[in-house]
Amino acid sequence: MGRIPLILVVSLVAWGAVGSTSAQGTDPYSELDPVDTSTMILRRSLGPGGAPALLEFFDDRDVPRVRELLESQLDHASPLMRTTAASRLVRRGAPALEILERLQTVDERSALIVDMLASDVLDRDLARTLLEQSDQVDVSDFARVVILLVGQPDDLATQLAAIMADENLAPVGRGLAASGLTELGDARLEAWLAGLDDLSEAARDRVIFDVIASLDALDLGAALREFDRLLQDRPSNDALRASVTIGLLSCSGPDGIASWSRLAREARPGDLVAVGFLLITADQPCDQAFLDRFTSTDRMQLAIRSLLAASPSDRPRTALPLLELGHPATLRWLGGIDPDTLDPEIIERFVAIAAERPTNPRLQAAVEMTASLMERDPDRFSALLEQSGEDPVTMEILLRGLITTPEAGVGTIARPIMNDSNRSLRAIALVAVATRGEPTEADWRRLVKLAAGGGGLPSDLRPLAAWYHLASENAIQRQLPVITSP
Repeated sequence: MGRIPLILVVSLVAWGAVGSTSAQGTDPYSELDPVDTSTMILRRSLGPGGAPALLEFFDDRDVPRVRELLESQLDHASPLMRTTAASRLVRRGAPALEILERLQTVDERSALIVDMLASDVLDRDLARTLLEQSDQVDVSDFARVVILLVGQPDDLATQLAAIMADENLAPVGRGLAASGLTELGDARLEAWLAGLDDLSEAARDRVIFDVIASLDALDLGAALREFDRLLQDRPSNDALRASVTIGLLSCSGPDGIASWSRLAREARPGDLVAVGFLLITADQPCDQAFLDRFTSTDRMQLAIRSLLAASPSDRPRTALPLLELGHPATLRWLGGIDPDTLDPEIIERFVAIAAERPTNPRLQAAVEMTASLMERDPDRFSALLEQSGEDPVTMEILLRGLITTPEAGVGTIARPIMNDSNRSLRAIALVAVATRGEPTEADWRRLVKLAAGGGGLPSDLRPLAAWYHLASENAIQRQLPVITSP
């Protein structure tokens, strides 16, 4: 694959894209008003047709005045934009009750409650405040049960029983209420499951999965144990059984190992890798009896057996042969590990594989890893960037890592690449300098042209270039109403 196609593949790491601007003449961007141009680019990506992923991208990078941007999106036409902005504001410490009251629908408020649970924002004090203000904050039955289970009011059992008994309510909310009652010693899950018989098999499994998925976050180990018992008749490769085992491994170690052991005993030869990876993702050791079932001399099977046999702390390094072989499950697992815990050697090898076989998840993980490498070992990062001069995909990953790191000033490392023969790399290097380095006035003038579509900047980075240009002009507050107006 040649240079240009590879760069185009990398640019598909989509955080929100905008179209390019076309004009006539040798320099089609020379007549554009810089502030108006940046405003136009941002309106396309954050206005009525905006992408929630771009809000997350901006928030993750803590762009200038991002809180004002998020607050403006609470009135966006798109429910998804509103809920994304609300979630990010609450994570930044905004008063949850005020944000909930500003959301327009039950679904939006309920989605925020579930997100607050997942991000550990919803604690007991906040949940009790929400219960006291329940007449002001209308949410779904499921979200209300979440609030009840976190808030633990004195009449918790009575309220859960009333919800579970009301057949007019959605089955997923009633299932979570039954799970809460089970946690209190009142086993209701079997009766709730029997009440799902009127649903199609697919719909029934979806409802059960939605309930199970919340139990780990709510630390409902008794309910997970009951699900483990009730679902044992399903096959060993069943997704619901696996989800219960994962939850138990997370919140109730011995029970999780017991659940996993039952799956392992029943697993067919073709399911051994999937069952083994449950232990890998849960950072649990593997017993010798299970390892002995890997009898193949195939190179991949031997590498997987070695990965399982290693202690959890040694597994990332033991995974290197599987990285070389491009094993998908290993790549996904490593991509989900906190990059700050990975050795530089592993990061470098992961980046090499991502460049050789680029896919969006692999590239995104590689960018996060290189950002971590930059923060921990700038000299090694710089050496890797210098060594990658003939590989545009690796260079782009590293430049995006510079843009991703929160460290100020590190973008100056990218300045030499502003003279590279590859126009896309020159453009990305300029964005790195502008956002994380020490840009000159000439850099700012070039940045707005990149945002407008000149210079080969990948489309997903144009809004970032436009935002930093407006910040350099102290124009964000003035232009934000234009950017976000309906």
